[in-house]
Amino acid sequence: MLRVVVESAKGLPKSKLGSTPDPIANIIFKDEKKKTKTIDSEVNPVWNEVLEFDLKGSVLDSSSYIDVIVKDYETIGQDKFLGSAKISLKDLATGQVKSFPCKDLALVNEKGQATGAYDIKGVRTDTNSLT
Repeated sequence: MLRVVVESAKGLPKSKLGSTPDPIANIIFKDEKKKTKTIDSEVNPVWNEVLEFDLKGSVLDSSSYIDVIVKDYETIGQDKFLGSAKISLKDLATGQVKSFPCKDLALVNEKGQATGAYDIKGVRTDTNSLT
């Protein structure tokens, strides 16, 4: 089991019209995507959600990673991209660590420019609770 604790983001950009985003985080591992709940009108959202991915008996390898994509939720039309980041799971795959936090991880826009920061409280490869 791969357990990801999605903590928060900060400094998310407002729209060109100045409206505050309704952020939602998508975590993608291999071909599986999980989403957090939407936080209404917040540039510094706090989710504190646990998302779990079943490894289905397979093991992580040194090329394993998760993608973090933060979007502005839209009730009509497509959600608007705010930023993304890639987190390597290499240290988990090699057994060097059982869990690790990712603090102040830079989110980047389509042009590779920093658009805010993201915190993941912990990533684990077992079913024990995070401390």
